[in-house]
Amino acid sequence: MNSMKLLVVCLFAVCCCSLANREPKIIRKLKEVLNELKTLNKTMKDNRQMVHSPKNIENCCSLKALDCFQNSLKEDLNASDSKLYYSLGKSLTRQGIKFCDGKKTPESCQNCTSYSKENLTQFFSSLESLIQKSITRLSLNKKR
Repeated sequence: MNSMKLLVVCLFAVCCCSLANREPKIIRKLKEVLNELKTLNKTMKDNRQMVHSPKNIENCCSLKALDCFQNSLKEDLNASDSKLYYSLGKSLTRQGIKFCDGKKTPESCQNCTSYSKENLTQFFSSLESLIQKSITRLSLNKKR
């Protein structure tokens, strides 16, 4: 009987620990978006194609930059039926990407066409950087 109680307590402890260490849903979603980005990047044939590519994205401009990436996927790369395109528009993704320290207003952000045109390698690299930056920020906030 005591061994049964010990087994139940051990199982309960394992379950609690696994739930406590679980990544927040928003971080899991952003990691999923990263995988979709890598998959789409592998399928793109013409690496010489040039598209507007947000870089050095300032605080409070992350959502506007995300819209630019999504627009380029649709308009320039004809990838509006890709998982990545849909994932970028999901509220959970947008919530994870959005960060603002209040020093800049979204209205003063660059328009999509004001970003320089880059090849697809640089385009996907810039989008990956934005998502990674968001994951890092969310992970640090989680630890506080």
